[in-house]
Amino acid sequence: MLPTSRSYSFPELEEPEALKQLSKLQGLVDLEKVIVVTGFAEVGPWGSSRTRWEMEARGQFTIEGCIEMAWMMGYIKHFDGRLKNGNLYVGWVDSKSGDPVDDKDVRGKYEKEILEHSGIRLIEPELFKGYDPKKKVFHQEIELNHDLEPLEVSEAEARKFKLEHGSKVDIWAQESGEYFVKLKKGARVLVPKAFQFDRLVAGQIPTGWDAGRYGIPQDIVTQTDRSALWALVCTAEALIIRI
Repeated sequence: MLPTSRSYSFPELEEPEALKQLSKLQGLVDLEKVIVVTGFAEVGPWGSSRTRWEMEARGQFTIEGCIEMAWMMGYIKHFDGRLKNGNLYVGWVDSKSGDPVDDKDVRGKYEKEILEHSGIRLIEPELFKGYDPKKKVFHQEIELNHDLEPLEVSEAEARKFKLEHGSKVDIWAQESGEYFVKLKKGARVLVPKAFQFDRLVAGQIPTGWDAGRYGIPQDIVTQTDRSALWALVCTAEALIIRI
């Protein structure tokens, strides 16, 4: 739980006497099959449901919202131990420098970067494995009209070229064990080309969002797609933070 002034108290439960009037409903439904909404959560362009609501309702983040976003995007992290100067400290520190950051200073230090890298904004290529709408890449197949110069490859790669191109490629090994391939006239190759796409804006997850920050084990993070990680984080948060 983020150590700010946000409060997440356990919901008040009705006394048994108050539920007696509902006894007439007993047996009308199979309670084992009833869906009960205990909480809700989201991961979206404005972060969580709390920070998204702040932007929708107020048009800006509260101090608590700034802290949550700064933590979520990796600008700050919680620290409990000795600082570089040897002093004991419990609270937020800058993720890069390790310097202490007071709650009241988070907005001034990080709000500009938070707003630039959250919400609906210009596509950031680093979030999409290098995809840049200003240089959208396609590949066009062409047929060679002359033989190419030999290329040095591994034996396994050479055999893959031979399997695909057949008589349109020569492969051979040198006495030293090095393998070469020579693509011949008539072989087909894919040549990249690019153009500027007309859609440059998207609702992207805040830059720096990391499921590991929410407690998801690193081995799961590395082998799970991002959509599944968003669902895991939302499910855990919905069960923890009840409505």
